[in-house]
Amino acid sequence: MGVACPNCGSTMTAAYCANCGQRQTPSIVPVGDWFGDLVEGLFGADAVLPRTLATLLLRPGELTRRYAEGRRASQSGPLRVYIVVSAAVIGLMTTFNAFSSFGDLDPGVLTVFPLVNLLSPLFLGGLLKIAFPRRLTMLHLVFGTHFATIMVIVTTPTIFLDDPLMLTASLGVLSLLLMAHLAAAMRHVYGCGWLRAGTSAVGVYVVLTLFLQLALGGLLRAFSA
Repeated sequence: MGVACPNCGSTMTAAYCANCGQRQTPSIVPVGDWFGDLVEGLFGADAVLPRTLATLLLRPGELTRRYAEGRRASQSGPLRVYIVVSAAVIGLMTTFNAFSSFGDLDPGVLTVFPLVNLLSPLFLGGLLKIAFPRRLTMLHLVFGTHFATIMVIVTTPTIFLDDPLMLTASLGVLSLLLMAHLAAAMRHVYGCGWLRAGTSAVGVYVVLTLFLQLALGGLLRAFSA
């Protein structure tokens, strides 16, 4: 007798679901499987990626919750989405010479941004573990990767702003929106009330922002030395 597929609900009698094709694995899969998903089709064009991005932006926490429940065939893996989005944004910044705002820097400094991007989900996952210590670390890493992707997407338009006042005002508004999104996602994923979700979201976002600024500034100084 087969078991129910966590992605589509159909009965599975083999390693793969006959209905949706998802591999039968634990709900929260190891990090190694993320890299397998990445190698399998990092930049492959399919209908899943746009749908994944839409859910990520418009339904806070839903994608993380689905992933935790084992419904993974209907979405792109967290690491794949994050790297594709980050690579696209870095490409935009290079195309529109957005790195010039940091001054006349050595080309090696371009490695700073992918490095900070790589550290962001890991650091965010650690902050979520502190805020919700009883939950699985892998769940926090999935959540952290998803929210880091949202941050990259939402803040991308600011690279086209040259006016310092406009840039500051835009970042302020976007920060409020991101904190509200994070609080809603926390409620959906962790099942907590608005008070805990709101205070946790503000604390996590502020510490994350400080970390990114310090990490970016420190690496820029290190490469410029």
